[in-house]
Parts: sequence; C-alpha cells; structure tokens
Amino acid sequence: MLQKSLRAFRFGDTRRESLGILRIPIPTPIGILELSVDVVDLDIPILLGLDSLDAMQAYLNTVDNTLEGINWNLHLLRHSGHVY
Repeated sequence: MLQKSLRAFRFGDTRRESLGILRIPIPTPIGILELSVDVVDLDIPILLGLDSLDAMQAYLNTVDNTLEGINWNLHLLRHSGHVY
C-alpha cells in the first residue's frame, strides 16, 4: 500500500507527481533494512539518491556490482548500463 506523498520529480523536461511512497524491505545479514521510495508513473528502474544511500550508510560498488553497508552487502545485476 502506498503512503501519501506531496513530492514531484523532474526527468529532463518531464515533471511527474509522486503516486505515493512504497516501503521496500531489504534483507541483509544484519537484519531487514527498509528503503522508502516515491513511485512515479514512468517506465524507469529504481533510482537511489545519495540521500537514501547516506541514510542507509551504504554505497554502490560498481566494480563488484554490490550495494554495501556497514557489515552487509547486497548483490546487484548490471544490465544495459544500469544496476538492479
């Protein structure tokens, strides 16, 4: 279920209103981390902003294709110039 969001996002010349916030549980070796993302009506993969990574104390390792935090890492897939 989406929670209400008043945010809007710009992708080039296109402005999209958030449809709401989706909370995604991410299992890690130290427990479940919750990633909150705004949903927009646009065909794009998930975009992680630096503020989200900072809040999780995480970084994207593009050499190993992992999302890494303190005492945990999550393997990601690389496809068409993006990681998923």
